[in-house]
Amino acid sequence: MKAPKTKKDLENLIENKIEEGSELEYKEARALDKTDQAKLKIAKAVSAMANAAGGLIIYGIKESDHVPKEITPIDRNKFSKEWLD
Repeated sequence: MKAPKTKKDLENLIENKIEEGSELEYKEARALDKTDQAKLKIAKAVSAMANAAGGLIIYGIKESDHVPKEITPIDRNKFSKEWLD
């Protein structure tokens, strides 16, 4: 899958109901919190994707039943580019 680059790309994922699968996963923006529990979940998600065939984890999209539902914007004042990288 080609990585989305724009808000319109993200909206298209939602509009077209592109489901999560072995190479695609959606996470709400709050999943990036800097708590120990959130950090562990991030590490598990990244590790699982890396240990499989690889893929794409998109932070900032809320999903329900593996289908994207809405954009949950990431607060760049709270999460720096370095933290996101």
